[in-house]
Amino acid sequence: MRGERACAFSREVLSKIQAAGESSRYYRNKVLSFEDDAHNSGMPGAMRVHRLPAVPRNDVVLSEANMARLDANIFDLDRHREGLKRLGQHAQKGILLYGPPGTGKTHVIRHVSANLPGRTTVLVTAEQTVAIGFYIVLARTLQPSIVVLKDVDLVGRSRENVYSPKAERLLNRLLKRDRWS
Repeated sequence: MRGERACAFSREVLSKIQAAGESSRYYRNKVLSFEDDAHNSGMPGAMRVHRLPAVPRNDVVLSEANMARLDANIFDLDRHREGLKRLGQHAQKGILLYGPPGTGKTHVIRHVSANLPGRTTVLVTAEQTVAIGFYIVLARTLQPSIVVLKDVDLVGRSRENVYSPKAERLLNRLLKRDRWS
């Protein structure tokens, strides 16, 4: 009986925390980033909250074909999210932006984040991916949210050079389609 009450209490507390996160105006339309901790453990240090700069569509330099892909895979999906959920379809999706430095990947992310109103964007650097579970829990608490894995190519430059079994599991988890459900 005590175990059932403890579980019920825990569910109630977690439900209240999630409701507070969902209704929080402090994190909506903002980016959360984390300073590296002093011990280089990959765990988050101090959290910083950044305002999202407005990035209009005309400021994004992509080909028409790539802009159409971005619209279809991000903005159109978002418009139809509730209908997809009613049909039992998974509404969590991701995109991979790649290219050399200076090609506008961060600018595209700013455009996406700024034009999906009501979202919280959680920014995770390559070094912080060892604690990816923490960031995913935070993003779920603050949903609707966007998780940006910045420079994720640094996690495993090539499959042959993955430096530990833990890093290989992380890389596989990042590449697996339904990794966080």
